[in-house]
Amino acid sequence: MSNNLKKILIYLFIAIFSILILFKYSVSIIKNEILSIIKSNQFDAFIVNIFDQKLEKLAESELSEEKKIFYIKNFEKIIKKFESK
Repeated sequence: MSNNLKKILIYLFIAIFSILILFKYSVSIIKNEILSIIKSNQFDAFIVNIFDQKLEKLAESELSEEKKIFYIKNFEKIIKKFESK
């Protein structure tokens, strides 16, 4: 092998290895940021607000009999879980 080819292979290996390290740490940093956002009180408030809006929209809309039966059964299950605590 010529010296130029060896240098190119070494540089290529170093470049690939460096990219892999950067990728690993970038993914780790992004993962930690996402987890900290999900664990925050602001995110909890956001989810509760979304749930409240969807529940209000559901209460104001017209539902078919199948949907009414579905929601009645599932809300009864939820209420029973809250009552048992």
